[in-house]
Amino acid sequence: MRLSGICLLLALLTGCSAKPMWPTTSNNPAPVLAHPDFAATLEREDIGRSSGFRIAIMGDQRALADGEFQALAREIARREDTLAGVPPLVAIIDSGDIVENGKYADQFAMLAEILTPLRHWPWLVAAGNHELDNSIDPQARTNFVQFMGEVPGPFFAPRRLWYRKNIPGARILFLDSNDWVYGPSDDQSVHNTDQLAWLSAQMAEDFDGRTIVVMHHPILSSSKKHRGMALRMWKIQWSDDLLAEMFLNGGVDLVVVGHTHSYERYRLTDPEGRSLQLVNISGRPRPGFLWFGAGPRRAKDIRGQEMEYFARLGWPPEQLAGWTIEQLEAMSDEDTEANQWGELTVGPEGRFDLEMFYLVDHGEGGIRSGGVTAID
Repeated sequence: MRLSGICLLLALLTGCSAKPMWPTTSNNPAPVLAHPDFAATLEREDIGRSSGFRIAIMGDQRALADGEFQALAREIARREDTLAGVPPLVAIIDSGDIVENGKYADQFAMLAEILTPLRHWPWLVAAGNHELDNSIDPQARTNFVQFMGEVPGPFFAPRRLWYRKNIPGARILFLDSNDWVYGPSDDQSVHNTDQLAWLSAQMAEDFDGRTIVVMHHPILSSSKKHRGMALRMWKIQWSDDLLAEMFLNGGVDLVVVGHTHSYERYRLTDPEGRSLQLVNISGRPRPGFLWFGAGPRRAKDIRGQEMEYFARLGWPPEQLAGWTIEQLEAMSDEDTEANQWGELTVGPEGRFDLEMFYLVDHGEGGIRSGGVTAID
């Protein structure tokens, strides 16, 4: 029996999950993303401080590109076609893992086709580890930069994947957390201090408005898988400040992350009473061989025991001292978990409201709303 037949038989008998068939070829250069410019979109929609706007948020869709990623793109576009009397959608934000392995240029052509329903909106990405091949093959970074084109801005380059976008009354900072988890391709033990210096300068700026940070790797995660990376991210410091402290020093309101293939949301409050919210919007876990694989990625409901949980798993007590960590939501039920995207509405007065949308029956049954939550 051919190997493909064996895999199909195992899938039927055991629930083995098929993987999206991303091409492992580079027959053509990575295409340039054919989506509109962000600044031009703001001008077209006449976005000012007195007007509101909406942003769609997704992440880690490369693992669901055998149908659910496509369905998610269609549903976002379909929802926009039916809405009236709401602030305009000005961008799609992605927290990364947009292809299976970015060293294969043809994967970006497949991605461009998947994104066709969303071609009317700017698509802004914080680099994930899969499009960068875990910072191993430099060609992956080159392909990613080629694909993103001019959308991120003039300073976007293979070794400089962080950037900023401004909206009247708000700013969005896109970070390359791969530099802190994997290090440069020629030395995977080195943290990129250039990015931390840039972030520090952004946080020191006297900015009058709301601030969103987007990065692939979380600093908190209840999932078992990739827990060590979350801990490593938590411990990163610049001038003796943790990343979370840097964010609060700079007035960050919301941190968007991914990587774990789940959904959960936290509020972090420092000893001074300053707080921000962290939301992980990264699809859903799916089983691997013989049903294994989904459990370690699944978020856990740790509400009421957050501090003890993270301390027990290695978050340094001296760094947690005085902090409060609240898990506000977690997609922890295997029977109801579903692929999702978030819709962030920013009102003219600066109010943040997040509404989560979930695919029904893996995209075959439309979508359902998870309700609207204020990001305060």
